[in-house]
This record gives sequence, C-alpha cells and structure tokens, in this order.
Amino acid sequence: KIFHQHTPLLNALLFETKNELSKKMFINVNHSYFDLIITEGKKLIYCNNFHYQTKEDFAYYVLYICDEFELNPETIPVVMLGEFEKDSPAFKLVYKYIRNIAPGKRPESMDYFFEIGQLPPHKYYTVFNLNLCE
Repeated sequence: KIFHQHTPLLNALLFETKNELSKKMFINVNHSYFDLIITEGKKLIYCNNFHYQTKEDFAYYVLYICDEFELNPETIPVVMLGEFEKDSPAFKLVYKYIRNIAPGKRPESMDYFFEIGQLPPHKYYTVFNLNLCE
C-alpha cells in the first residue's frame, strides 16, 4: 500500500490517545527535521514538520506552536519520539522551557526480538506502528 509518511504515526498516536480528554503534544525527531503533533483525545488538532539546523531552531518551533495554540509549556504533556537522546543539546534546551516531557514507548501489544528490545523504546515508533495502516 502507498500512504503518506505521517499515516502510521498519526494512526498510532490517535489510537493511543483516544480515551484522553486533554491536549497532548508529540514530537517525532529525525536528523534534520521533526514532526510536531497535537491531539485532544482521538481528535487531531495540529500536525506539521519543521526543518531545523540548531538547538535554538528546534526550541523556537516547539515554543512557537505552544504560543500559537495557547498551550502552557509548564503543564502540556509532551512525548518525544524518534532520533533523540536525553543528553542531546536540543532536548536539554527544550527541557528548560517544557517541563512535562517523557520519551515515547513502542507498542506493548507486540513481541520483539531481543536485539530490538535493546533499542531505546522511543526510537522507530513509526516503523513499529505500520500495522495500523492496513
């Protein structure tokens, strides 16, 4: 099947948040860009990707979207996915302003080979959720 690159990510996030009542932000980090998604229960509020070169670019876009959607950076729950490390400069800078950040987890409904189980659980989130595109 052919589908947009955001399809598995959005399907998984909307499935994951279907019973939640409040807004939640997801940041799916890649090497030079990131996807920023806001959900409210099973409703998609916002989805876009941003190219960045510096940690300041990264933090600016995240805080800009918080401001545009009137989300309090101190309280909005943020889930980080993808290619990031907790000790990366971009993560550290964003964490100064957004306090409620947690790394994402791969689906628990699947069994994983030992080698895959050794990967950080926030990496390859989209790949592990391709089954939701059928």
